[in-house]
Amino acid sequence: MAEVIREIRRSDMKRYIELLRLGYSEGPAAVDTVNALVQSARLYGRFFSLWKCLSYLNLFPTIIPKILVFEKDDVVVGVRNTRRRGGRNGPFFIAHIAVDPAFRRQKIARRLRLYFEQNLDPDTSHIILHKVLETNIPEINNSEKAGYRVYARETTFFLSPDRWSETELFLNNRVNSSMTLESADPCKPGWREIKNLKPKETPAEVMKFDPQAVFPFGRSPGISNILTNIFLTRPEWKGGIIISGELAACAILIYHRLQHTYELDISALPEAGDAVYMLLLQVMKHLSGRAKAPVNVIACDYQESVVAALKDSGFSVKEKKRLYYKKIEPSLSKKL
Repeated sequence: MAEVIREIRRSDMKRYIELLRLGYSEGPAAVDTVNALVQSARLYGRFFSLWKCLSYLNLFPTIIPKILVFEKDDVVVGVRNTRRRGGRNGPFFIAHIAVDPAFRRQKIARRLRLYFEQNLDPDTSHIILHKVLETNIPEINNSEKAGYRVYARETTFFLSPDRWSETELFLNNRVNSSMTLESADPCKPGWREIKNLKPKETPAEVMKFDPQAVFPFGRSPGISNILTNIFLTRPEWKGGIIISGELAACAILIYHRLQHTYELDISALPEAGDAVYMLLLQVMKHLSGRAKAPVNVIACDYQESVVAALKDSGFSVKEKKRLYYKKIEPSLSKKL
């Protein structure tokens, strides 16, 4: 049987979308995940020539992915989407791997992984990042056998529109009756303030492997942010809480027009639990006059005050993921 691993072509786009639907059609976040991936794939197809040109020139690598396909007997049966995180020289991030269910357990994902790693520049070290659902035991086993190690765990919380009023009432009662933060003041923080807060809540080992962890959500650096605003979405609201003259917590809210969902990013100092409740109340008051849609919040395990406030406020768990990293050192033969 003829088997080939190669870069994606325009003629593969329809099959690429089909594999995304097949590969991500299960799990609690299946609808949101598939919609987001398919919309992105359609954008790649619509601007295919431009996308391939930018990819060839290595421009905007944080939003221009490298997509490999596994072809068997002239049929694409597996795909892998990889991009940079944090900038041109940042770590590689495996955005997704999808294999046709009829061809699973044939080590196709493993061979796509090996092909990518073996074609990296052997003269420099590389970091590769990967997210795996906690329920995906086969992929967890495959990742750990391939040398990937966990550096954090991530939970996606969500709040359905029919719970908005209940959550706002709870937060209003909590803030008014049980908090004594007399020095806490709401504010509209600037992007520089938000950027400075991120490292204070993020462990050094996480920043070491994943610089994206400290980027203000929805605020990618440089022209990548402009392209994101044009083709995808932009922040519609941001707010913060200042305690004793220092920004203790901040939130950025985005409405995804294509997915019809809100996405909320929250950052807070480790000891600023009460500030998170105050901030969530601001978010709910803002949403009270907006279009009804689910609210998704992604939080990592080290954001203990954020995770506790979300659970307490009625947000439900949608899915949990393990965040993996792998470091590839320069080739020994090159050193010698």
